[in-house]
Amino acid sequence: MEAIHIVGNIGSPYGVYGWVHLYSATQNSDDIFLYEPLYLKNLGSWEKIKVVKWKKHNDHYLVLFDKFTSRTIAEHYVNAEIGADVASFADLEEGNYYWYQLMNLTVINKLGENLGTVVDILDTGANDVLVAKENDFEVLIPYLDHVILNVDLAKNTILVDWGKDY
Repeated sequence: MEAIHIVGNIGSPYGVYGWVHLYSATQNSDDIFLYEPLYLKNLGSWEKIKVVKWKKHNDHYLVLFDKFTSRTIAEHYVNAEIGADVASFADLEEGNYYWYQLMNLTVINKLGENLGTVVDILDTGANDVLVAKENDFEVLIPYLDHVILNVDLAKNTILVDWGKDY
C-alpha cells in the first residue's frame, strides 16, 4: 500500500440490510468502482472493504459493502471516508495531474512572488481553479495552459503567470 487517497464518503444507511449512500469524489463518479481494493477509514486507520453490490441513485450511489450486514452496523460509518491506493490510479499523460498531487504545492509567479500554498481546487465547469493561501491572503488561479507554466512535483512548486492582485 503506497498511499491512500480519499475517493468518496459514506452517507446515511438505506434500508435494513446494510446498504448505504455513497458519494464519489472522482471526476467520473463511476470510476470509484474501478479501484480495488477500496479502503474504509475506521477510527483513524484504513481497512480494506469490498463492494458486494452497487447501483446509481440520483447523483450518488447505493452500495452494499461486505462489512455492512445490517442497518445498525452501517449507521456507525455515516460520514466515513472511502479511499483507494494511489498505486491503483491510472497513469496520466505527461503534464496532467491528479488533484491530490497539486494540493499543498507552493505557487510562485514569474516575478518570484509566493502566492501561497494550494489549499483547495474548485471545479467551475469551465476550468479548474487553484485556491492558494498565504496567511489570510487567498488567490484564485485558473488552471489554464497560459496561466500554469510549470508543475514541478519534485520541488513541490507550481510556476504561474498570475499576479497577487488579480
